[in-house]
Amino acid sequence: MNNKHSGYCALCLEYKDKLTFEHIPPRSSGNNSRAKIYKGQELIGCNKLPWDFSEMHYENAQQGAGKYSLCKKCNNKTGRWYGAAYSQFAQQIKETFETSFLHLIQTGEINIQNIYPLQVIKQIFSMFCSANPPTNDHINYKPVVYPFSTQILTSPIQKLILAQYNLVNAEYWIDDLRKAVLDKERTGLNYGRFKICMYFTLSPLLKINGISESLNLNHHEPVSVSEIVTYPVGFLLILNPNNAISYPGIDITHWADYAYTDCTSISLPLCVYPVNSWIPMDFRRKDEIQKCLNTNAPDSKKF
Repeated sequence: MNNKHSGYCALCLEYKDKLTFEHIPPRSSGNNSRAKIYKGQELIGCNKLPWDFSEMHYENAQQGAGKYSLCKKCNNKTGRWYGAAYSQFAQQIKETFETSFLHLIQTGEINIQNIYPLQVIKQIFSMFCSANPPTNDHINYKPVVYPFSTQILTSPIQKLILAQYNLVNAEYWIDDLRKAVLDKERTGLNYGRFKICMYFTLSPLLKINGISESLNLNHHEPVSVSEIVTYPVGFLLILNPNNAISYPGIDITHWADYAYTDCTSISLPLCVYPVNSWIPMDFRRKDEIQKCLNTNAPDSKKF
């Protein structure tokens, strides 16, 4: 009998008859209560407001949000190396939001005390690896070569080709994140390949989106992005970032340059976005989404 939780570990890539449940984010950060999990195919084309999940099929995750994505060894290892640091980081933000939010609005920044930046960002790497697990073809995969210079992207066709190139190679490139996670002392990252952006949110909506093509609303260009959102923070993993344009959120990629034992206090701008839909990088308010839907919907289907 096939085990429905068998597969390749999202970190070590070894095939296991039984994968363990990886909490996304770590259970100790507050992700320990029941969650309703809706899958993409349930959401696409459902002709509902994106925050209306009534009468939709869902998976009742009693142990919290996450996926069966890691072998026991990798799950235990990453939890021991990074879990506590990430949980302290997330809980500190949550407590500050709940006790001093008006003060944060006045100052426009949040101070996070005594965090371990490398440990925190490696936990984020691990979460993105679980959000983008390897497929059966991963072991034999060879990267596709992009046919144009990435410095010359004036043509819309070239931009679309680059977007598809990013999607095709995403699984292979994420190996760099896997290697970084499995070597706790390793520092640095291929900054030409990856960018990690962070933002804050008051929304209770949780999202775990694998790599897909979205639209950078600031520049109306396609972006290859994976997104993880869980109150009070959201993270974007951007592939092949264009350094000539800006992306939403706070760029924290440089946290990978800290040493494993480096502990510091960090001040971050209060970058708060509404999260009201399952679409990656969609930071529109509910009234903006509803107005857009009404503008484009036939009269019989206006909300």
